[in-house]
Amino acid sequence: MEKMTNRNISLHIDTLGDDMRQSITAAAQLGYSGIAVGIGHPQLSASDFGTTARRQWVKMLQAHQLELTAIRAGAGVRGCVDPVNAEVLIHQARRAFELARECCAGAVVVYLGEPSQPPSKSSATPSALHRQGHAVADSDSRQASMIDAVLDELLSAADRIGITLVVSSGDPAWLKEIIRGHCSKTVGAALDTYRILAAGFSPEDAACQLAGMIKLWICADAVRGGGVTQNVQLGTGQAHLQATVKILEEQYFSGATIVDIRGLAEPLAAARHAAQKLAELFAARQPASAPRVVANQL
Repeated sequence: MEKMTNRNISLHIDTLGDDMRQSITAAAQLGYSGIAVGIGHPQLSASDFGTTARRQWVKMLQAHQLELTAIRAGAGVRGCVDPVNAEVLIHQARRAFELARECCAGAVVVYLGEPSQPPSKSSATPSALHRQGHAVADSDSRQASMIDAVLDELLSAADRIGITLVVSSGDPAWLKEIIRGHCSKTVGAALDTYRILAAGFSPEDAACQLAGMIKLWICADAVRGGGVTQNVQLGTGQAHLQATVKILEEQYFSGATIVDIRGLAEPLAAARHAAQKLAELFAARQPASAPRVVANQL
């Protein structure tokens, strides 16, 4: 497949296997213009991944005409909302910042989590509910303070190094308020489709709420039902890709799109399908500049 050079469409390569060379080659052959990788990737975490190995990694990307679009950092499924994860998240993000600086990555993406759920219905007495309400309010206040502290720490590190920090959450309104409280040109939001669907929100509505803040679109698809969210092939779930693309274009979004195929049984086939789906989608919207799709067998 020809490279989609008119748009920055990158592939999150972690699920393609532990061999970074093979994953990079696959991304290039499938027509992607860049890659994203998690800081926990086995080869990035290896003890021998020093200065020489990093230079070779960058040269490999350049040889395949691929950008290092983003390095992703996280700590568990609840992000820094869980106090136990906060220190781990800061440590992971610092490592990601250093690697991003050395390897000229476009951004570091950090998953913050979602806010605490409201208290469930109970048959407790009014006085007990009153006490519970105070407890929940105190808990929410402590959580907000902790998240602000984490974000301050991350922004300080990002500003020192000169790397863009992109934060994500499944709750767009909550994410918007968090970013508003931190005035910095180096911070923005990721429109994280899977997280948004898993939290019960619409990616289109999220794109509208986060207008002007979105620096990356983490593109995935999923089906949510019965409290369970299942990853599916791009274009076969509840993501409404065409509507999301239209909204982003209306906002003059110029950031990268990162295809996230985690959780799918056949990641290579999923990456190929996603490349073709996005090429067709963009071709339908901009026929004059759309990439030509050519079948390619890996």
